[in-house]
Amino acid sequence: MSTGLLSSRLTLLNKLALPAYVLGWGAFTWMLFARGKPLAWLFLAALVLSVASRWRMLQAKQVSLQGDTLRLSDSSQEHTVPVSQLRSVRASRWGQPELITLHFARDTGFGSTIIFIAPHRMFFLWGEHPVAAELRSLIGKRA
Repeated sequence: MSTGLLSSRLTLLNKLALPAYVLGWGAFTWMLFARGKPLAWLFLAALVLSVASRWRMLQAKQVSLQGDTLRLSDSSQEHTVPVSQLRSVRASRWGQPELITLHFARDTGFGSTIIFIAPHRMFFLWGEHPVAAELRSLIGKRA
């Protein structure tokens, strides 16, 4: 297993992009409603759907592996968790960016489940993200 950053280097950018998008798109939609444009409802629906689909990214953490320890960070807090506490790994297969969910035996300081954004890869529809597979193999080595 490779040691180092497992999550995307763009995690913070992805987390900041949603609020900026909501402010910009929301202001534009409000302007359409203020002018009585019937198209405003379409823009409002697009805003609601995109926020709903990206909401989980606001909870994303940065994850790195250092030996037998996972380091979890959200820019203001950092917690370390032994890999032995990792119980399961799930990876999204649809959409970009790909999200990986880690389930732990105990609370990590961020809860017993955390989400992180996997590094971008081309051809993401061809199987599971390699980071998820590597983390899952660490669980298998313990069993």
